Amino acid sequence: MIQHTGLTDTYELSYYQRNSRETISLRKGDNDNLIKINADGTESALDRYEGPAISTAPIPCENYNDLKNKAADAPLLSWNKLFHESYDVMEGFYAGEKTIEDVTAYIKKTCSFSTATKTGITKALSTVYEHMSRANAQNAAEKNAREAEKLFTETGLRSDVGDYYGNLKGTMYYNADYYYAYKEMQTVFKDTLNELADSYGASRPDYDAVDNSKTFIDGGITYNGVWNQKTINTYRGLDDSGVIDNSFVPSGSFLFCEARVELREKNDLDTVKAAITKYVNENIRKNTGNNRSSLVMELQKNSLYNNDLREGKGRIHQYLEANNIPIKNTADRNWIMDYFGMVML
Repeated sequence: MIQHTGLTDTYELSYYQRNSRETISLRKGDNDNLIKINADGTESALDRYEGPAISTAPIPCENYNDLKNKAADAPLLSWNKLFHESYDVMEGFYAGEKTIEDVTAYIKKTCSFSTATKTGITKALSTVYEHMSRANAQNAAEKNAREAEKLFTETGLRSDVGDYYGNLKGTMYYNADYYYAYKEMQTVFKDTLNELADSYGASRPDYDAVDNSKTFIDGGITYNGVWNQKTINTYRGLDDSGVIDNSFVPSGSFLFCEARVELREKNDLDTVKAAITKYVNENIRKNTGNNRSSLVMELQKNSLYNNDLREGKGRIHQYLEANNIPIKNTADRNWIMDYFGMVML
């Protein structure tokens, strides 16, 4: 985005570069060339423009006609800008760099209308909700995945996380904290957008309809939908129907993980279990209070890569089933690596 700064022939250029939004100041030179104004006030010639890297925001599923219709319905919203900025805002929130107040301020700044019809305002608010929800779900699920990486590396269960070819492969990890963080932020979105709709005398968005939209192909805009898609991408052997129902509501203390791990050099698995339990209690479930459930855990070596060896995995899944936890599509899959599974209800 290029904006005039108020100074003669001076402009600010905002663009996306390596996962973040950057801004530089430019001045029109005597020969109609562009000159960059540096932070210290000095100037340097801008010889060429190198295209920025694309945003880390996941790619949406939209065709030209959909975009054209949206532009006609909500002319005050720039779809592409909203797609990237909403992701950056929520990425900052989950990184602890932005507050809830910062998020609501961004929404209110984005939803500032002067000449739009009430119908157009409702459609625009719906679009903002859809993009903010996508960004919320993606970043909450990503935070969940990064927590799994840290669990593996801190306890010595895996050493290949961070490796492009091994990163979280053969892994399922679900911490209900991130489901509820997503839900809490969804409430913030709705309260803010309802306030805006009421202030303009427009109808509130149909949030249920937007939640069920098919705009985005990477899991939609719900936490469970995005978690399913990320898990399908990292856990070999799953189909596109996912692992959990999109309507799944976990208990507040729910924690589930199963993964391919490295137990070859570990001779005392009871010591490993104790270390994992200590790590979970001190770093992951430290705020659940005195009613914290105990961990049910399985560790199983499979040094010979026996395709028929899956007893530990079976016990974890039987425990889930006995407690009405709807994990799908995994019970019949052979496990040919060292196995780690844990559940806390």
